[in-house]
Amino acid sequence: MKTDNLQQAIDLLYESIESEGLIPVLYTVFGHPVHVRIPLNLSTCEADIEALFLSVRAHNGLRRAGIFKIRELTRAVNNGELTRTRNLGKKSCAEIETKLLAYCYAAAPTVWRREFIGDLLKDNQRRR
Repeated sequence: MKTDNLQQAIDLLYESIESEGLIPVLYTVFGHPVHVRIPLNLSTCEADIEALFLSVRAHNGLRRAGIFKIRELTRAVNNGELTRTRNLGKKSCAEIETKLLAYCYAAAPTVWRREFIGDLLKDNQRRR
């Protein structure tokens, strides 16, 4: 993708995400599953998992696994440990990963959001 076209695509996606929400736009544009890198900063890493407003089953499963902070949850997702956690099935894992991504994206500065979108376009273009 040329630089001008990439910048236009980033701007368009950014505007769509800001008006319609991250997850619906990602599923519409890329389908499912989408390959993403979770944008983290210090404040999101230190936040408690309660900030994600998870279902009772997902929340209790994480707490039983000893996961209390976003930092710990991100590590578990990246290492593939989440899917092996007792009492967390596919649906709970999908809920957790979706809410984690949406939370971290919303907490990221605008500059990081645009960079995230650019990386997302590049990563998913290579996969097609």
